[in-house]
Amino acid sequence: MFYKRKFELTSLLLLVVIAALLYYSFSLFDTLFYSEMTLIFLAILSVCVLSDVLIDWLILLNVVVATIILVAGIVYLPMNQILLLIFTFPLIAALANKVKSFCRVRISAIQDEKNKVTQLYKQAISHINKQNGSGMQLILVSWAHSDYFKQINPKAYRKMLKDLYETLENTITAEMSNYYVSNGSVLICIPNPTQNYQAYVNENIMPKLSNLHFINDDIIQEIQFKRAYLTINQKNVEKFKQFEEALKNLDRQLETDIIVEY
Repeated sequence: MFYKRKFELTSLLLLVVIAALLYYSFSLFDTLFYSEMTLIFLAILSVCVLSDVLIDWLILLNVVVATIILVAGIVYLPMNQILLLIFTFPLIAALANKVKSFCRVRISAIQDEKNKVTQLYKQAISHINKQNGSGMQLILVSWAHSDYFKQINPKAYRKMLKDLYETLENTITAEMSNYYVSNGSVLICIPNPTQNYQAYVNENIMPKLSNLHFINDDIIQEIQFKRAYLTINQKNVEKFKQFEEALKNLDRQLETDIIVEY
């Protein structure tokens, strides 16, 4: 899967960077080597115990404070060693935080299904080109500002995604199928539709989603869902040959809705 690949590559990159930093510091000076080990340990520990928002602030604070102490202060170290000490913590913390983020996706009940829906889309486009199908309707339902909620409580975020997916699964008709396409968005696909399902989504699905709430510890927060519609048929099939082109169109519609709301 896409996120599994990202998780593996980021983990490998983290290990390579740690090995390179330790090797480089050990080749310079023993004391610097132990300092690097301490910084790497603290960076990984911070990622394990702090939230994403606190990690971002900690990285920024570390760079500022380390720069002031090592550059503005009186420190008798070569510039390459100063730079190494300044950027070790933020670099390791940022990479480790990425690994943690991808790990959350892997253990989440909701997995990215973009590859699966891409195959379905190719089949539908093929039928349209052969004039064997009436077209395809795509309805993108997206949790507005989901990245913000992911930052403040990743566990509650994953539960919310599961609730969103299950609500759609229990509300869509037999003709529909839904796929999670990442970033708090679920795509509803209707190959060869017998009717326009835009009204059905507005009247049946969106009211059900309005009953969902984000529970951050003991605090219940209101959330919003956006939707976008696109019909693929013989008139516009050349414009949307690739699934990514259709998805970009839907994303642009969502951005327009958010701008209008504000």
